[in-house]
Amino acid sequence: MLVHDFMAEDDLTGPSVAASFMLVSLSFDPGTVCLTPSLVGAKLSAAGFGDVTTHDLIPGITKLTTAVKLARRRAHGLSSHAVRCSLRGRGDRPILTI
Repeated sequence: MLVHDFMAEDDLTGPSVAASFMLVSLSFDPGTVCLTPSLVGAKLSAAGFGDVTTHDLIPGITKLTTAVKLARRRAHGLSSHAVRCSLRGRGDRPILTI
């Protein structure tokens, strides 16, 4: 799984371009979620992904989080691919759906 987006640092100290993007997004939708590596990583882990890592992709602007789908047993007739994770914050539009 690859997630590429504007992300603030976990301590919300920057980078300034990502913070500015979030600030502008808030002016359009007060429910905007400030993405951080730990938030995205937690959502991916909860959806059954492992080996979650985040690196700067465009330094000072965007980050790339990568994760690997972990094997799961079949339960209730669902395959291992029937996992959904939704991170919402900009109205009803999903920010991250797995």
